Amino acid sequence: MTIEDIKNIMKKYPTLGADGINTKENPNELTNYLEACNICCDWLSSVKRTKHPNSNTSNSYGLKHRVESWYKQLHKNTGRCSIPNGAFIAAAYYMGFIVKPRCLGSINAYINISSRSVPSLY
Repeated sequence: MTIEDIKNIMKKYPTLGADGINTKENPNELTNYLEACNICCDWLSSVKRTKHPNSNTSNSYGLKHRVESWYKQLHKNTGRCSIPNGAFIAAAYYMGFIVKPRCLGSINAYINISSRSVPSLY
């Protein structure tokens, strides 16, 4: 994923910002999180997809915490990782996942990820 990819996603989804979807913040802020987006892409490449967004898995905010935990374990607790909710959602869009707002006006989203492929947070 490149900065240009993030800009293209922001054009297609103009309410996507670093905090998530349906934000009124400066959407260009999301371009500051290229590394976080790519970490999310790596994690997303390892999960199985469902046909529809899965509310049983967790929403984007919970999933971004799983990415942070995965990254920390991958780097044997030496890697610092803070993933904004919007970076996770942008990566999901980029990877072709289906993204659905958790509810009207929510900054969080459900993604079509199988619950069985998502490791426990602890």
